[in-house]
Amino acid sequence: MTPEHIEELAAGYVLGNLSSEETEAFEQLLANQPQLHLEVEQLRETLELMPYALPEVVPPTRLRSAILDAIEPAAAPLKPIQQGKIRPYWVGIAAIAAISAIALGIDNYRLRRQLAAESPLPGRHQIVSAEVLQANGWDGVTRLVSDHMNSLDRDRGPVDFASTSVAEISDRFAPQFSFERSAPTVARTQVRLLGGSFCKLGKIKGIRFTYRTGNDRLISFYQLEASERNAFPLSGSDRLYIPSHRGPSAIVWNQDEILYALVSELPPGKLQEVAAHVR
Repeated sequence: MTPEHIEELAAGYVLGNLSSEETEAFEQLLANQPQLHLEVEQLRETLELMPYALPEVVPPTRLRSAILDAIEPAAAPLKPIQQGKIRPYWVGIAAIAAISAIALGIDNYRLRRQLAAESPLPGRHQIVSAEVLQANGWDGVTRLVSDHMNSLDRDRGPVDFASTSVAEISDRFAPQFSFERSAPTVARTQVRLLGGSFCKLGKIKGIRFTYRTGNDRLISFYQLEASERNAFPLSGSDRLYIPSHRGPSAIVWNQDEILYALVSELPPGKLQEVAAHVR
């Protein structure tokens, strides 16, 4: 059985649309491959997110009976509902959510496999897709990526203050922030600090530390004031990996009321490896 077939079975299992033979085959796989239980749970979490990403629709009056007939037993009498208190129903949403959940879940499943294959380092990275970001209005990541890209195109270079010392850069911009300490550093010999810059992402202010890898890839490491939390998908100290197929990807986390983020065009495993060396 190919990995792609297993992915399709997992999605169908979560959605409950497998045949009895397929269900039996997949449950046998679950018994023999305990790691699949995690994939199933993550697909279920993805499915649960979909309704919150879709708008509620109040059906026209003429559709009310049809909708209720579809969700109530035919023999059950319908209770009168007062005008103005009709509950909003999802019209045409179930099929869309199912298709979206399959596509999104399988995409995340493949990304997790890629991360695991490319980087065996410890550390928990949850994956948040671009579709979920957009649906929840988490535009802070878009601002981060835009700021990173703009820094690469500047004539004067990617940094405002050249230095190889994180403490020196933090002191240089300290008057503009309420940070109580210097930012962590990327403690990896193949990555070199070039300097830092002041950055402002909407209402969020912070410092962008720019690093260069041995093969001349640039990494932006952000230390940001947590003044606009709803702009980012946060889950405590867990690191959220936000992939991009057409530009820089990001890893975002928060610690002690401070937001941190890494943005780079590095492959997923390499970016995860850099995040594992943040000290």
